[in-house]
Amino acid sequence: MYLLIYYLPKSTSIYISKQYEIISLIIIRRLFKDLSDLSLSSNWFNTKNDLQFTYDLVASVFLFYLIYLFHVQRTRVYRTIKTSKNQSYSISKFIKAKKWIATALVPVLLIIAVYSFLNWSISIFQPLENNAISFKNINNIFFEQFFNILIIADVILLLISFFHTDDFHKVIRNSGFLISTILIRISFSVDGIINNILIVSAILFGLSMLFIHNKFEKIREEWKEDSYVEFEFKSKNYSADLGKISMEIPFQHNKYLNHYTDIQQIKTSLEFETRKLVKNKREYYSGEADAKTYAAKPFGSSIKTSEKMRTYLEADEEIINLEAKIKYLDQMLYWLDQVMRQISNRGFQVKSAIEWEKFVNGQ
Repeated sequence: MYLLIYYLPKSTSIYISKQYEIISLIIIRRLFKDLSDLSLSSNWFNTKNDLQFTYDLVASVFLFYLIYLFHVQRTRVYRTIKTSKNQSYSISKFIKAKKWIATALVPVLLIIAVYSFLNWSISIFQPLENNAISFKNINNIFFEQFFNILIIADVILLLISFFHTDDFHKVIRNSGFLISTILIRISFSVDGIINNILIVSAILFGLSMLFIHNKFEKIREEWKEDSYVEFEFKSKNYSADLGKISMEIPFQHNKYLNHYTDIQQIKTSLEFETRKLVKNKREYYSGEADAKTYAAKPFGSSIKTSEKMRTYLEADEEIINLEAKIKYLDQMLYWLDQVMRQISNRGFQVKSAIEWEKFVNGQ
């Protein structure tokens, strides 16, 4: 766990990837515990302990692949233009703030570790029932408390990041990572297949946010290169071929129109998915879902009033995740729309540049 503090001042994606690696190791550790409870009977899929071992085994393999994909996306760097002095200064201040928070977390880690160890040691001498509960919820010994502290630290870092960047795609990516961390924390409070689903969903959500962020970053860097026109102020000449730029306008428009269409299709599919999810959640909260749904995820009492139903739907984690992705895609679509407008006006800009070149050369 100390690696989380060590990697906190580094890249946000590296820090999050370490959280994913730790939660996957927790699943692997649980597999060894599941081995001792196996019955190895012909009714494998009817035995609770055997099913839990199957869930953890499949989840561990799936998590390993998702973490691999996350590392692939994390190492993709599309930024080719150097940052300005103001940006470098802002980044250095943000890193300094992260170092201060990491330093403050060191004594917190030690205190929680000592307290958890003493509490666990004392529980050994308690009655057998208490020991059984303690070992059943072994994550309560340390991980649950420390992840609570990490969530608070992540919220503080997210608020600090607002002062150092106004890039929407970076803010929404960091917010998505925070939601992913909260889902991991919630997984500690449930057992069975719901625990595995929450953990896999958390990492899958973080991976999808990173993927969309990288796609946005790649398109932005492409536009920085495509929109750049070199001009020599000393000789009062354009170093670039204005005729060539004019001929490339339709190709560039088609390029970014394809990007726009791809993202619009992704957004449309997410909107359809959100509608189906809202319908299923409405049935779940109103007590109209099937018995299998409540067996896997019990819900206390059904909701009858529309006002309370709206409150539950607005606070539902799965719906929030999909809505966050859609808002991210809306920002990308708005930006691409502005790019295509610039490309459409580029013919007039090239014409003005040619007229300016004629004027400064006395023609």
